[in-house]
Amino acid sequence: MKLNFYEEYDKRHIYRLIELPEQIIGELREEEEEYKKTKELQHYSLTLRGKDRLVLCNKNTTWNVKQRSQSNTLHLVETRDDGLASICITQPILECTLSESPQLDTSDLPCYDGDSIMGDPRIAKHDLDSLRNRSSMSGVQFDQVWAQIGGVEVDGVACVLADSLIKETIDDILTSLASQKQQLNLVSASDVVSDTSPAVVTAVLKMFATTPIEPYNLDLAHIISWIGKNALGEPVQIEQFMIMWKNSIPMIFDEDMVSLDLIKGSYALCETMIHKLSESDLPRDPKERFARLFQIKDKWELDEITPFIEPIKMNKSTKTENFVLKYAKKRKIGGKVMVCRE
Repeated sequence: MKLNFYEEYDKRHIYRLIELPEQIIGELREEEEEYKKTKELQHYSLTLRGKDRLVLCNKNTTWNVKQRSQSNTLHLVETRDDGLASICITQPILECTLSESPQLDTSDLPCYDGDSIMGDPRIAKHDLDSLRNRSSMSGVQFDQVWAQIGGVEVDGVACVLADSLIKETIDDILTSLASQKQQLNLVSASDVVSDTSPAVVTAVLKMFATTPIEPYNLDLAHIISWIGKNALGEPVQIEQFMIMWKNSIPMIFDEDMVSLDLIKGSYALCETMIHKLSESDLPRDPKERFARLFQIKDKWELDEITPFIEPIKMNKSTKTENFVLKYAKKRKIGGKVMVCRE
């Protein structure tokens, strides 16, 4: 077939080619076959999103989009009576890689404490649908993350719940279920006696549920873990903290469930004292992060320090012990693997 090259390319549009993953192509084909059977269109739109990075989203998955450099010249062509005509030269092709754990940026979201919506008045507020459409993740993944962070829409504004309101609502949920002698599975918002709004109760139920819709199956270990993390603060004796943690759970439970393993990565142990330590508050630069950790204490157990260094590993396949050796020393002390200053 003859290929004609025209000197006058389309100047009105800039085209980019995206190489779609086989998974997405397969889903589009399934959608096509379903339409042939039912004659009902169930279209899962592909959307390009992103502020600092570009992603491709469909209904269920999110794909990171990156430019793949190449030396070949790419032409977009169309069929004409005299053959194929090149109408545009494109930039290098874009390729997609699956994003395993897309993140939702909540830094600009206002906080709701049960009485008022608190946030920077200079930052625009969005309703839930607008926030979902602006997020760099698929709709299904957004709904999962929104539930996990305790998201709620109040008076048309998408907010995150304040920790104090989450704790108050947890207490109401557990107290209501205990008074009704009801188990933590098959829980509905109507089962909960609370002064907070039904929307808040539902948001907290979803936050700790293993099921996405009513009736909810609540994960007690997750609830106990959250209460423990929320109870952390200034340095306090470990024994005192454990008592305070147990007393913060308003129901009868197996006290063996209350273990520091449930809140690993949220605290630092300094001899007989425990205090709050959040990974998000540490420097992102690995060298600076290790320096900050060793300011807190000179020696860390490997298992204890791991949650604070895993997020900054560029290559996730690198073994933690090998990564540690770039910035610190590893020693065996009393049968335990310890991480020390270089």
